[in-house]
Amino acid sequence: MSQIQRYVFSLGANEEINPAIPKSTFIGCTSSSDIFTCYPSDLSPIVLQSGLSVEFEKTFNSVRLKNGDVPQTIELYIGAGRLNDRRLSVSGGIPMAGNAGAVSGAVSVGSTAKSIRSANTNRSSCLVQNLGGSDLWVGTDSSVTSANGIKIGVGGSATFTFQGAIWGISSSAVDVRFLEETA
Repeated sequence: MSQIQRYVFSLGANEEINPAIPKSTFIGCTSSSDIFTCYPSDLSPIVLQSGLSVEFEKTFNSVRLKNGDVPQTIELYIGAGRLNDRRLSVSGGIPMAGNAGAVSGAVSVGSTAKSIRSANTNRSSCLVQNLGGSDLWVGTDSSVTSANGIKIGVGGSATFTFQGAIWGISSSAVDVRFLEETA
């Protein structure tokens, strides 16, 4: 059973906050105008933006949020469990029909950033799984690195609900699998 709580924070440029949160395994951003960094206690930092979420294998008890150069209001869902938000808002909202299709595949990602999936305006979600022997770092373009990407540990996976490109990089060649659902 999921126990996810909604948080809304207005952050100034380069502002850092340490909100009180319950014991958690999940962080998801449903609204932001720019990227920002989350530092869950005892875990690797993650760069988030609207549409990205991470489910951790380990529990964290605190989180520090560090905004970038652009003041913004962010909406986060934090807690134990998972939140799948597949809403699409255009001029008040349009309910989406069930998923029309899916495509799966494999990509080898190494020490040079490589596209895992191209941008797709019909994407409702994309599961990315790391079956390699090294950590995988994912981001939205070819500038992804271990310093700015979202970490998917060995044997781990992450689900993305945004429609932009998904890029990856690793310290050595890793087998990456994906399952992309389209509306």
